Amino acid sequence: MKIVVALIDSQIRGSRVIKTRFLLFENDFKDITYDLCEGINKTCMHKFKYEHGLAVYSSDKGILNGLKPSVLNRVRNLDLRDSELEVFNLTDIRFILNCKNAFDINLTESLREYFKKKNKI
Repeated sequence: MKIVVALIDSQIRGSRVIKTRFLLFENDFKDITYDLCEGINKTCMHKFKYEHGLAVYSSDKGILNGLKPSVLNRVRNLDLRDSELEVFNLTDIRFILNCKNAFDINLTESLREYFKKKNKI
């Protein structure tokens, strides 16, 4: 099973921009933030900017700016077909995953444990 993990690394309430790190789980975790930004900018109307390891985009279409499985399937530079999308906001990262932010050293291990408990891996 392929899982695209969106780790929102900014406060959402009242913010005009959202900063998110994207990981792909397929046997192991791989950071796909840059490739996803490039792919979305080439194939979709949405505009994602890559800054300091994060996708930066407008919040006017929701926390993922219209990013949903049908949009993921159109990204040509990554094989994201049939992937599941899991979203963690900053509060989730801190209290569910017990990590400080989207770049915490223990993040991938925490995600692995979380998905094992949910029987997704």
